[in-house]
Amino acid sequence: MQRNNLRTHLRRRKPLKPGLLSLIALAAVGGYAVVLLLVSLLSFITSKAAPDNTVISVFTSLALFVGAYTGGYISAKHRHKNGLLMGLCCGLFMFLVILVIGLFISGKSEGFGAPAKFFITIIASGIGGVAGVNSTTFR
Repeated sequence: MQRNNLRTHLRRRKPLKPGLLSLIALAAVGGYAVVLLLVSLLSFITSKAAPDNTVISVFTSLALFVGAYTGGYISAKHRHKNGLLMGLCCGLFMFLVILVIGLFISGKSEGFGAPAKFFITIIASGIGGVAGVNSTTFR
């Protein structure tokens, strides 16, 4: 009788869900992959033509926006609730990683870069989180 109960228990187990921090980290990795893809596209474009620094700045900001949106979307889609909060947490995590890497490479965080990156990342990931939690799921 005990053996039958064990089989029933094993069949009824729910699949493991990732924890909150690991979900945010995995979503951020997805966002960084999109940023890397878009920045690679930018490097290809700049090898063929020589755009202005403003064009490069706009394109990298757009790449950051799309990557943060993707990270927020992925985190909220897998969590199925609290889309705005999940998006904001993912955006904050992405920004902190970008800030730490930038400080490590350049040694400073002054100028226009850090606040603008913060607002771009937070706004885009929040929008992505809301879109992700409200998207339809196919099972």
